[in-house]
Amino acid sequence: MKVILSFDTEFSIGGAFNNSLSKPKSHEIFEPQGEPSHVGFRDVLNVLKQNSVRSTFFIEALQTHYFSKNEMGKYIDMLVKQQHDIQLHCHPCWEHFSKPNWKEDLATPPKDYYEGRSLAEIVNSLQFALKAFEQWGIPKPTAFRAGNLMVSTTLYKALKQCDIGLASNIGLPYFLPKEKELQIENCVKNIDGIIELPITSFTSFAGRKKVLTITGCSTQETCSVLKDCYAQGVEYVVILTHVHEFTKGKKRNRVNLTRLNDLCELVNENKEYCFTSFGDLSVNDLTETANLDSIKSNWLAGAITIIENQLNDRLSFY
Repeated sequence: MKVILSFDTEFSIGGAFNNSLSKPKSHEIFEPQGEPSHVGFRDVLNVLKQNSVRSTFFIEALQTHYFSKNEMGKYIDMLVKQQHDIQLHCHPCWEHFSKPNWKEDLATPPKDYYEGRSLAEIVNSLQFALKAFEQWGIPKPTAFRAGNLMVSTTLYKALKQCDIGLASNIGLPYFLPKEKELQIENCVKNIDGIIELPITSFTSFAGRKKVLTITGCSTQETCSVLKDCYAQGVEYVVILTHVHEFTKGKKRNRVNLTRLNDLCELVNENKEYCFTSFGDLSVNDLTETANLDSIKSNWLAGAITIIENQLNDRLSFY
């Protein structure tokens, strides 16, 4: 069973759409103690390096409507140096900053999804994002993830036009697409010529549906989900996390860093699992599989997650 550890890698609007005095945040999100510190982004890279794990980083590229290419570029340089997989992530709300008088045009907050846009509009948005990859001097992405996992069939048609053949846009417990053909779980699916690998989803404690994330699952629950995926013949497990989830204020989020390290060790030490990345996959080698909505974690693992997350949220020193 192949495990893909994926990081959505993005800066923050920083409340700029709600308060004209606020500004988007870049390096403060990734390195809250400042560049010399290893708290934040470099912590994540250190854990991956220590465990010899190559991960996929979905880089938000539309933020170049506001930030210069160098803001994210320095982090991309670190990823390239450690040979991680770099793919495309887009939050359309960043396009609002292309307006010269964006502060005066906030009566209606910008929409952070592509739904309602024409095919041509989405293609233009993606092409702008792809130019950022050219400016960063890295290869054209082969995989895409939509911001907020908010997806429509029109987006897949746009990806096809932009020659991006892989996607990981769907996580039903997080966002339920309107189109029935997009309501899929734990499978490999061809959608309008694009191969979709949804983020792994499962049923947790008390029947709650969840996507498999670092911040939302204890080590015990992640282990339980992986075991059930393997038992039920899931070929690809996709785990979601975000770079900013490994800090709490200006401190390390020790719970999430421990979970990340535990996951790396778990997969590396289990002969039935192995890590891969979206960049290592070829659409020609991926075969469609049946939708599978029966993955579960055991009740005790789910209960541990709830207790652990409550403590982590409420106690700064935990």
